[in-house]
Amino acid sequence: METIQVIKERRAVRSYTDAPIDRATIERLIDAAIFAPSAMNLQPWAFAVLLNRDRIAGYARRIRDWLLSNPEVTSVDPSLSRPIGRDYPKMRPHHLPGWNR
Repeated sequence: METIQVIKERRAVRSYTDAPIDRATIERLIDAAIFAPSAMNLQPWAFAVLLNRDRIAGYARRIRDWLLSNPEVTSVDPSLSRPIGRDYPKMRPHHLPGWNR
């Protein structure tokens, strides 16, 4: 596939299913993701794959509670269960002061 075609046909997906993703697919996606460009080639990412739904829900509760108790970080609308605000795309829990892993 040509680069221009890929750029023009790229789509953001915001509707998800509960269908499990097999390990081989996850590994292929991570292998591809490590080739993404980064500023000054710093590659500041790390990947964690969580498969246990209870553990995922636990992490979601923790970050939501943390964001609600730290309003200076970003605005949070509890009814949405997700942070909102102009700084949201830049926020990562491990970069925020006071976040305990």
